[in-house]
Amino acid sequence: MNITDIKPENGLSLRWAVLFVYALLLPQQLFFTALDFVVFPYRLILICMLPGIVSAYMSRKVRATFADLVVLTTIVWIFLSLSITIGLEKAIANGGASLLDVGVSYFAARCTITSTQRARVLLVRLGPAFLLAGMCVIFETLSGQYLLQPFMAKMLGVNLQSALFASVNDRLGLIRGTGPFSHPILGGLQLASILPLFLLAKIKFAPRMIGIMAAACSLGTVSSSAVIALFLAGGLVGYEYLGAQLNFLRWRTLVVGTALIATGLQLMTQGGIVGIVVNFMTLDKWTAYYRTLVWKYGVMNVAMHPLFGLGSQDWLRPAWMPGSIDNYWLYIAMSYGVPEALLRISLPVIVAFTAGWGMAALNRSDRRVLLSYSITIIILTLMAFTVSYWGITQAWYYFLIGTTLSLAQAGHRFPETAGTGAS
Repeated sequence: MNITDIKPENGLSLRWAVLFVYALLLPQQLFFTALDFVVFPYRLILICMLPGIVSAYMSRKVRATFADLVVLTTIVWIFLSLSITIGLEKAIANGGASLLDVGVSYFAARCTITSTQRARVLLVRLGPAFLLAGMCVIFETLSGQYLLQPFMAKMLGVNLQSALFASVNDRLGLIRGTGPFSHPILGGLQLASILPLFLLAKIKFAPRMIGIMAAACSLGTVSSSAVIALFLAGGLVGYEYLGAQLNFLRWRTLVVGTALIATGLQLMTQGGIVGIVVNFMTLDKWTAYYRTLVWKYGVMNVAMHPLFGLGSQDWLRPAWMPGSIDNYWLYIAMSYGVPEALLRISLPVIVAFTAGWGMAALNRSDRRVLLSYSITIIILTLMAFTVSYWGITQAWYYFLIGTTLSLAQAGHRFPETAGTGAS
């Protein structure tokens, strides 16, 4: 199916979504600064989409939901908390980035991916871009040197951010390929996150294999996060296919069983669920120990500034500990306060309940499209306990959340003619 075949009355043109995700995969040296605000290509596209997003909601082409209100509230709270902690002028610059990366990325998906057919076409269009990014990662790993971003920095005459690359150590005798991504961990997660989408969505064999190969390229980052994300994706997708053969295997059974086990572990183990996630979702023991310390001192800082957080102020910790916070949810609580963290963590919960409701109204093929996006959200939400998302990875996460909620809400309400390119 061609993008032009998608009915325009169902939301904004799908071209916007394709353009946005392609821009997420561009090297981060491509940017310009306006009034102390860093504008990357994907942010420029989001800015261009704003009028169309507002128009789609005003004309009721897209129906507002409770989740939309939660996202709007997170943006308001960011500006409020930053205004109190670092002042209004800095809050506008810092909050503007979050407005685009979190809010507009989410609403961009809500206004463009309004049906399962659109979701399939999007995957077909994005597979080659992800594969190209993944091949860059693999090539750097095998060649033993960073290539893409140093080349772009030299060509554009901008700083390479040498501190970023200096912080990336070799692992298993291999360089951790970065490709166009801001960090190998984030790159590995972004590539691995597409595996459930291409395994479950009903698209032709060739585009499906392109997506699967792109996801496999995440191994070139030599990152435990990528390995675990691939393992989780394979396990959850396998559970879906096995459940089709064994009637007693239902997602409700898995969710209830997991909840009961998690409750027991929280009550009976010293570190609780967070300690288990940190220790068993990282392959390096020192990394696991360090992230346990980050959680310990991070929670202490949250307790000292529970309402509005620290803003951009430094956090209290032992002098030898670096300032990085390898836990997205903890970072949000420390930066903007507990209310902001609760608002953001509520979004994947809303996704789970809304997707469960939406699947009941879909046929098997469309149900698996929605399920594939839901699985991706589950994986990225869990991995956020071991790494902090920012920039393109954060924008990708909230774009996926918006997509999943749209599919659950409106996928079956806007039937579209199946096309040859995605079926």
